[in-house]
Amino acid sequence: SDPDKAIEAAEKSFQYDSPWRKLDSAARAQLIHKLADLLLRVVDYLARLETLSSEKLLQESYCEILGAAVCLDCYAGWADKITDETLPSESGIFITYIKHESVGISGQIISWSVQTFNK
Repeated sequence: SDPDKAIEAAEKSFQYDSPWRKLDSAARAQLIHKLADLLLRVVDYLARLETLSSEKLLQESYCEILGAAVCLDCYAGWADKITDETLPSESGIFITYIKHESVGISGQIISWSVQTFNK
């Protein structure tokens, strides 16, 4: 099934020797920007496909695809800006170390009835 394939691909990306994990933040950002560009290239096709699939208004589907591209560009811009931090404690004896790490894979099934809202 599609969810199983998505979970399997996500799990592979977490493996120590995965191609994604070997990329530095600049290369990851470049790939995410490329995905945003690809969305923009086929925005008309994707919007029509989404409208046929969900019965959304074409304008709404179009805006959602554009929004997804904007989000991807934004996330790509953060790829090389998330760093670990060390914070001093009040006593000066201890330090607080903040390290941002992925915690794993999550899947969501969201029920949505666009037809209800378009009537």
